[in-house]
Amino acid sequence: MADYFRRLTQGIAWVREARPITLTQSEPEPDIAIVRLPHSLYRSHHPYPEDIYLLIEISHSTLKFDTSEKRNTYAAANIQDYWVVDVNNKQLIIYRSPINGLYKNETRLSLDSQVSPLAFPDLNIIVNEIFNR
Repeated sequence: MADYFRRLTQGIAWVREARPITLTQSEPEPDIAIVRLPHSLYRSHHPYPEDIYLLIEISHSTLKFDTSEKRNTYAAANIQDYWVVDVNNKQLIIYRSPINGLYKNETRLSLDSQVSPLAFPDLNIIVNEIFNR
């Protein structure tokens, strides 16, 4: 799946896979973090929230954790775009618009839906393509 996002964002963002990001009180390791270029920025530190375009967690058995604790952690850090790939239910859960440590918007998309990352509105992604990677 990370390779799919690498192809989509080639030249406009860096895709990190299972690598730490730096938040105020923790350094979680999201399955995929799409961050701003150049990647040389991260030689001395992990990406900060302001460097992050999109975080993605792939949930095979961690759905409850990814949609509660991790969601709250990312909202508190003001991560603008957080996606959870719900493998078992074949849906994409999107959290956006963090306000006061909570996401204001939650959207659940089926396989035939389309979505664009907030940072890349011209990038049209068919949800089924995410699951086929």
